[in-house]
Amino acid sequence: MDHNPKSTSEEREKPMVEEEVPHAKPRGEVMPKKQTLKYKAIASQAVGDSRQHVQGALTEEKDEHDSSNGPEPIYPDYTAILPRFHYSSVTQNKQVVQVQGTLCQDCAQIDIDTLLKRPHKTIAGQTVKKELGPAQTLKAKSCPLCHLVYSSLGPHYQKYSGLIPLRTFSSTRMRDKTWSSIDTNLMQAHFTCKYIVSQPEGRNGPIRIIREHIQDYDLFKNWINLCQTYHTKVCGVKSSELVPLQRLIDCETRTIIPASNHPYVALSYVWGLGDEIHRFSETLPLNLPNTIEDTISVTLKLGYRYLWIDRYCINQQSAEDKDAQFPVMDVIYQNAEVTIIAAAGGDPSYGLPGVGIRKRGEHAKTMCSKVGKHFLITTEGVYPPLSVSSSKWKTRAWTYQEAILSRRRLVFAQEGVYFECYGMHCSESHNFPLLDMHREDMQGFRHTFCQEQQVGMFPRGAGTSKLAILHRIGEYSKLELTRPEDILKGISGILNNFQRRPHGPRHYAGIPILPRGPRKTESEVPEWTPSMGFLLSLLWNLKRPSERRTGRDGTEFPSWSWTGWYGSVEWKEAVNWLPSFKFDPDVRLNVELKDGRALNLEEYQNLDSEDSRQAQSQPSTFIRISTWTLK
Repeated sequence: MDHNPKSTSEEREKPMVEEEVPHAKPRGEVMPKKQTLKYKAIASQAVGDSRQHVQGALTEEKDEHDSSNGPEPIYPDYTAILPRFHYSSVTQNKQVVQVQGTLCQDCAQIDIDTLLKRPHKTIAGQTVKKELGPAQTLKAKSCPLCHLVYSSLGPHYQKYSGLIPLRTFSSTRMRDKTWSSIDTNLMQAHFTCKYIVSQPEGRNGPIRIIREHIQDYDLFKNWINLCQTYHTKVCGVKSSELVPLQRLIDCETRTIIPASNHPYVALSYVWGLGDEIHRFSETLPLNLPNTIEDTISVTLKLGYRYLWIDRYCINQQSAEDKDAQFPVMDVIYQNAEVTIIAAAGGDPSYGLPGVGIRKRGEHAKTMCSKVGKHFLITTEGVYPPLSVSSSKWKTRAWTYQEAILSRRRLVFAQEGVYFECYGMHCSESHNFPLLDMHREDMQGFRHTFCQEQQVGMFPRGAGTSKLAILHRIGEYSKLELTRPEDILKGISGILNNFQRRPHGPRHYAGIPILPRGPRKTESEVPEWTPSMGFLLSLLWNLKRPSERRTGRDGTEFPSWSWTGWYGSVEWKEAVNWLPSFKFDPDVRLNVELKDGRALNLEEYQNLDSEDSRQAQSQPSTFIRISTWTLK
């Protein structure tokens, strides 16, 4: 699925009209039999991430419109990998802000009981109140429902002067398909990305309440175990490439050891500015930054012993160490069982929210109101935490490839914890039956729940299309580097990930040697040479005027490569020309190596791995092109 939070959010913000809209079957999808999961929360509810465990919280009931009596579905035995655990009453949680008071005259006329029980057959649902009032009026009232509606509005629309309508609809009819995994009614104010859901007071329901500190890590272990058990084709493939000089942190002894074949966790975080390089040691320092200390704690609580952190596992004072390991960053992160992403704070002193000294803040708080017998809670759709998009971590060039190349990511944000692999995405704040949301082959969510291929906020690896490498470079070029001379090192893992594939594109000075794209007609040029692929990649352009990049250590980058300039780049011409690109056979192109040798692209592609690695990490600033010219 290409679960684009932005596009989905925009879709929800469009005004809804009351009209009968047939619930169309997605094209090409085999619809399951009508067997609806009715939500019945109980005090000892298990985590909703498995069919086996949700039986304590979910009972199967025949749809009232279905006259068939089909056999009971056979659920896989999932108890071995998903232990039961419990959440305490939401009303006892400091992170829950409960609004108390008497309903205003308008809200007192709303029949909440009927609205939340009645099934809605259309996407639009039913308008509860067309004119609940302007946002600031709702805020000023002491009415708990008005306060709840106001809190569900985004910051921009809390200033909206128009009248706010309120509507209710069935989760099974929603465009936000993740909610259709349970059968419940929701309310939503106009212009908002949040929903209002009824949750049994003092008991569990579809919403998990985020605590200031994480008290139970079984939920995160469940996500990882589900992926490891079922996503064997999409998430189970590791690289067979060896990592020279690889070391790991033994979290129990706090020593640095040779990697061997130990399963390990990796960390992606922001180094911060002005952070000194410590002398390499086989023992961790006594005083560690909060993010490092918290990551060690999480690693052990997830059931792992070994951890990879670049700061301690690579000798930062050894050029040999760095030259050997930077090109295999793809292997290091791809082979990690899970990558912990520290998406909060701007340096390692911040910590992982909810783990150590750093509490989850205001963003993690849940608004609720008691209306009649209903305990109403505001919640967002199952999307990546909003703070990640604006985080320092998201702006850094080094962390880009760390996230792209990881098979599983456990993101610690200020609002809570978010998990994403190649097959699914899930949030700490939502208690949905993830197995029920999977396709029959169990390799990922059904298209019912993810309307496109990509899931969540990360692409599925570096990409598989012939032009994916250009898209990755374009995204990377927007990001920040502390040291300009690291421009190639920061993306070397992605570039080498493409190169390791059969017939994968090599690069020279960051310029990919593209393979041939699909031909539109048989009359197009059948021959394709490395020189053609290289020349096509030279058709990059800067999105805005820029300055030349020179490393602080004196490193020079060629002007003909995107690495030689600051700023975002794109390949519009290359994308358009690839299917029909023609090349004059009289043009001869050679790349020049540091030792003075000049090689044509065919010779360059056939270099052994050591010569190729050296040529890529230390390219010359010159290329030689011989062709006819006009006087």
